[in-house]
Amino acid sequence: MIDLVVYGSFVALGVLVGKAVHLLATRRPMVARAPALKWVEGAVLCVCAGLPSYVFSLFVGFGQSSSEACVAQSGRRAGAYVGYEESLFPRSGLCHWADGTSTDLVPMWVNPLIFSCIAGAALCAAFAIRAAVRQKETLEHE
Repeated sequence: MIDLVVYGSFVALGVLVGKAVHLLATRRPMVARAPALKWVEGAVLCVCAGLPSYVFSLFVGFGQSSSEACVAQSGRRAGAYVGYEESLFPRSGLCHWADGTSTDLVPMWVNPLIFSCIAGAALCAAFAIRAAVRQKETLEHE
């Protein structure tokens, strides 16, 4: 399952690069012309921005044991390390120390960005539905 998310993040980065190229070439912020499709495009872009950030957070401390990553990140001595606890959603990688404190290996900007992208995608999807319903009503009245 994780490998699917990782491959999806490469696709998402490709979509974002394609979007940037389109914007530079045409000076139009959206590819779509219909209002509903513009909102769908916005939802896709929100997902494409959040997915690579999530995948980035999965690889924090990659290639190291949890104790090595915790010691390297925090600068504390290895003898004070007690344990490690990880959560996939919301993302966290907590290093627990002998004095009762904990340090999170996942950068603090990751979760707000992921939640903002989820909220943006949901909002854009709601506006896409609203625009599609309005467009249908307009066509029926004509």
